[in-house]
Amino acid sequence: MAMSFAMIYRISGGSVKTIVQVDEKQRAVSLVETLLDSRDFVSEEGWNESGETGGMQWQVQSVRYLGGIEREYPLAVPLHELQITVSWKNGNQLREVSLKTLRPQRKAVPVTGGR
Repeated sequence: MAMSFAMIYRISGGSVKTIVQVDEKQRAVSLVETLLDSRDFVSEEGWNESGETGGMQWQVQSVRYLGGIEREYPLAVPLHELQITVSWKNGNQLREVSLKTLRPQRKAVPVTGGR
């Protein structure tokens, strides 16, 4: 009987650990989506920012995307390659979720003189 309790404890303990890992990963993916949704465009200078939310460290980095589109289509909106990384500690292990995508650069609005 003691063996069966030990087995049930091991099985349920493993399940709880898996549930916690899945929950943490879902929180990290949700944070990535929130950061991505926070900006439709990237400024000409790019987007480089980091912070911490709910025990998870996050970092956003962008570089101008040089895919050759502008040579073929001079009027095309410039693009930035965006990388969002969220990391957290799970015990002694560092976990990480990362996403790469493209975002358009905000067009500069010309400033006209007043009077």
